[in-house]
Amino acid sequence: MRNLKSLISILLVMLLVIISPVLSLADNEKKDNVKDEGKLFEQFKEDNDGEYDKEEVKDKEEVKDKEEIKDKEEIKDEEEIKDEEEIKDEEEVKDEEEVKDEEEIKDEEEIKDEEEIKDEEEIKDEEEIKDEEEIKDEEEIKDEEEIKDEEEIKDEEEIKDEEEIKDEEEIKDEEEIKDEEEIKDEEEIKDEEEIKDEEEIKDEEEIKDEEEIKDEEEIKDEEEIKDEEEIKDEEEIKGEEEIKDEEEVKDKEEMKDEEEVKDKLEKEKDTIEEKKDQLEQKKETLEEEYEKAVESGNFELAEQIKQQMQQIKTEMDSVKKEIKQIKEKMKEIIRNKYTQEELEKLKKVAEELENQYEGYTVLPVENIITKGVELKFDVPPVIKDGRTLIPVRAISEGFGAEVLWNKDEQKVTIIKDGKEIILKIGSKVAYVDGDEVEIDTYPEILNDRTIVPLRFIAETLGLKVEWDSETETIEIDKEPVQTELEQDTQQLQDTEQNTDYVQDMNNL
Repeated sequence: MRNLKSLISILLVMLLVIISPVLSLADNEKKDNVKDEGKLFEQFKEDNDGEYDKEEVKDKEEVKDKEEIKDKEEIKDEEEIKDEEEIKDEEEVKDEEEVKDEEEIKDEEEIKDEEEIKDEEEIKDEEEIKDEEEIKDEEEIKDEEEIKDEEEIKDEEEIKDEEEIKDEEEIKDEEEIKDEEEIKDEEEIKDEEEIKDEEEIKDEEEIKDEEEIKDEEEIKDEEEIKDEEEIKDEEEIKGEEEIKDEEEVKDKEEMKDEEEVKDKLEKEKDTIEEKKDQLEQKKETLEEEYEKAVESGNFELAEQIKQQMQQIKTEMDSVKKEIKQIKEKMKEIIRNKYTQEELEKLKKVAEELENQYEGYTVLPVENIITKGVELKFDVPPVIKDGRTLIPVRAISEGFGAEVLWNKDEQKVTIIKDGKEIILKIGSKVAYVDGDEVEIDTYPEILNDRTIVPLRFIAETLGLKVEWDSETETIEIDKEPVQTELEQDTQQLQDTEQNTDYVQDMNNL
């Protein structure tokens, strides 16, 4: 700041030095002009031979004097203005210096404030570090105290263990002494008892001899009686066996009759379901024709198609009723294969499952309808989150598959016709011939039975599974599932038949 002030003052002095010669030159020029004018006037005067009057000369002299006075006054004014400007400049320089001084003071104060803040923060940091160190020291002291306490507890426990061992050893010594005394007493008692036994044996031998004689006589009598009873028992056994044979024959005949009835019902159901499929195809075709008729504005044709659709709906309802009746009969046949005792056990298990496990719905065993094979359950199937789970052995062995259970790894392996399926309890990942497959529900263990997702197992084994929501029945067919090409071919044939049917109806 001091250097700046000195520079500014030097600059001002230099300005004054530069300006003052300029001002003096201006004054000299004015004076020379006045002199030149006087000379010109005198020359003019000489040229005109004194024609001018003295008064005019005076007037001119007065004018010159006035002009000189004015010039002087103007010079004074200019000097005063210069002085004022110099004063103003000095004042402005002073003001700027004062402003700069104030700014420097402010900057110094701000620097001081920042340094003070830094000092305070450093002090705080140091205090925090001290606090942390103190906390660490306290924690270390606590840890040491805890370690000491644990060591003391261990020492006390070791002392207690040693005392207990000593007490046990003393107790053992006392027990051994007691055992030895008891053994001595027992030996003495045995000796006495042996003497008594020998005497009693002698008496018993004498009695036995007498009893043997009696027994021989009684044995002879009993043998005669036994022979008579055996003859009677043989006759009774023969009668019971004959009755059993007759009952087995009846059961077999009833089984044959039931199987024949079931086969007939299955054939009827297949026929009706084919009819149902045809009606559904016709319905779909008519719906498409109806939409086309409405779009084309042929409302008369649309009305005719609507009547045909109503007729097909009536036929569909009738077909559904027939299917439901057949399934009810099939369910009754399946239920009759269980004894009353087996049905009671299944009922008890179902109640236990519903009480113990939330979110499970028990499905009656007769609601699993199989074609070409017989399944029997000791644990009923269940439905969880819309997925049917079924005992693995029932379905696998029922359809001729081998089932292996690994208790340690909680894995079940199903093998059939060279195909291997591996499932793990609680996992949604299965393995089919070594390939990883994701399933929608995981296997579980209920009532000591492994249950697995029915649809996944059945379809992987090449079985056909269908769910009927109206009758709440599941049908498992041993026939292979159709390939996509076979399904497309069948659908094309059904569509052609339905198209022919609609054309015939339209012609009518």
